[in-house]
Amino acid sequence: MNINDTFEFGQYESLSLIDVYRGSQFIDREMLKGYLEFCFSDNTIPKSIEFDLCTLQIGINEMNIIPYIHNEDKTASLKNKIEMGDLSMLLNNYFNNYFSKKLLETIPSFQHFNRDNGPSIIGGNPEYIVWCINNIPGFNLNKETKNELEEKVVHRLIGISIEKVKGLKNQYIYKPVIKEEFFKF
Repeated sequence: MNINDTFEFGQYESLSLIDVYRGSQFIDREMLKGYLEFCFSDNTIPKSIEFDLCTLQIGINEMNIIPYIHNEDKTASLKNKIEMGDLSMLLNNYFNNYFSKKLLETIPSFQHFNRDNGPSIIGGNPEYIVWCINNIPGFNLNKETKNELEEKVVHRLIGISIEKVKGLKNQYIYKPVIKEEFFKF
């Protein structure tokens, strides 16, 4: 396979070798949003008790905490909402559990959250290429292609960063955390 050849099989079908190897430093936010919504609805990792007191709405760039009413017998108002405080550390800890290598083996790949735009890739996966070399008959890379790939930076999505928006009580901004590294076959 050459660097610009496309996969005709598997989870990265119709993506080029270089795309699978490098990933993208620009994350498909709609796909990341879908992934985070899945993570928050999952019960694999226990949530902090604070999350039992609110609803979390995830947007393309932000997360909004909607606290439940404090006293059901009184009128809904800002004074009758549960005071949540800054949950950015709890949100960071919860979501970043999903980016651990151990857990990534048990949950759907990011490809599962693609929209109708066709295939896209969130983070580089040179290990998949190594797996193909070792397990797919006839799949190989010549030395020149390997050397060319090893000179390229791999973009790995290693988690997300969540920060509370100053001045807004229950709004948080999230962004992907990308690690750049080189890979050797």
